Amino acid sequence: MRHSRHCLLALFLFTAHPLEGAITIDLSLARLFPHRNPVVTCGITVVGYRFLGKPGQFFVYAGETFTVEDEGVVELLADRREKYFSCARVKIPLQEAPLDPFGFVDVNLPRPDMKK
Repeated sequence: MRHSRHCLLALFLFTAHPLEGAITIDLSLARLFPHRNPVVTCGITVVGYRFLGKPGQFFVYAGETFTVEDEGVVELLADRREKYFSCARVKIPLQEAPLDPFGFVDVNLPRPDMKK
């Protein structure tokens, strides 16, 4: 009976030792390949437009008519499908212009007294 206990103990130690080595190797390999944070990018470049004009001036953007208030500015979120706005029944392309730190583009509305 004593001999079988020693055999079981030896068998246990023999099988446990390779498992311990596998765990140690796995942990050390994790240190060799540190986790890198993913790079997050956004496909949106223009967040919105800041239309600058005279108070009371009308313009159309994305199918809606807007009126410039007393401050002389109307800020709108960009519609990806819209590349034009209309002012005084004239279709005007939205130009690629410098962005402010918040992703807005300043759009100067044509003066109402200008004739084309």
